Amino acid sequence: MNIIIAGCGNVGGTLAEQLSQEDHKITVIETDAKVVEEISDSFDVYGVVGTGSSINILEEANIDDCDLFVAVTGNDEMNLLACLIAKSKGVKNLIARVGNPEYGREIGLIKSTLGLTMVINPHAASAREMAALLNLPLALNVDIFPKSRVEIISYKLNEKSPLCDMTMKEFGEKYNSEILIPVVERKDEVLIPGGDFKMEQGDIISVLASIDVAHEFFKSLGISVNGASNAILLGGGRTTVYLSRILMSMGVEVKIIEQDQARCEKLSDIL
Repeated sequence: MNIIIAGCGNVGGTLAEQLSQEDHKITVIETDAKVVEEISDSFDVYGVVGTGSSINILEEANIDDCDLFVAVTGNDEMNLLACLIAKSKGVKNLIARVGNPEYGREIGLIKSTLGLTMVINPHAASAREMAALLNLPLALNVDIFPKSRVEIISYKLNEKSPLCDMTMKEFGEKYNSEILIPVVERKDEVLIPGGDFKMEQGDIISVLASIDVAHEFFKSLGISVNGASNAILLGGGRTTVYLSRILMSMGVEVKIIEQDQARCEKLSDIL
């Protein structure tokens, strides 16, 4: 697949690295010539110095032969404009990074109007994950499926856990199909447990369930699931805005520490 990535920050650079390892033909576009040189030398990609919103630059990147165009610069408007131009050149699959919270309610409209395949928002994704951990502090990690209320919770079994020495068959009979444990980490191994698999102390189990069912499940194990009642967030960037909105919807009292007074006043207004 021929893929063009406009923007080589953390997101674009990581995409270029991973996709190049999957034998795709990658072209990166970046205004910083030094960054283009570094990525081109480090990975098997072709680099073009310029902006993804320029037709001349896109033609230099061979936009006419592009299967997927990804715009992940730090400027939302630039990403949307680049996708619009790429679409005019016949590209069918378009992905744009849009992180400004002010566009939150318009994302669906923007996506459908511009014909985008996907809109990604690293700030919102990070905020959702942090909020999930605050809501379930016992978890080692919480992964939320997009557009659903289902999550995978990683939890380590201690010596007092009633799940120790319980087989997966016994677990399934007790909890029916409301909760699944698809993966168990034991020391350095990642295991897919069968019916006769017996859980042991120290195992890290991945619990797949809806949020409400997961809470009831951990309560039944005698584990406190009381989430945070208040939070102090350091820094008033985009991630803080998304996280604050989620936490406040959960009834959490939020305070933000930000050194820029004008930014503080704006945060007070929008939140």
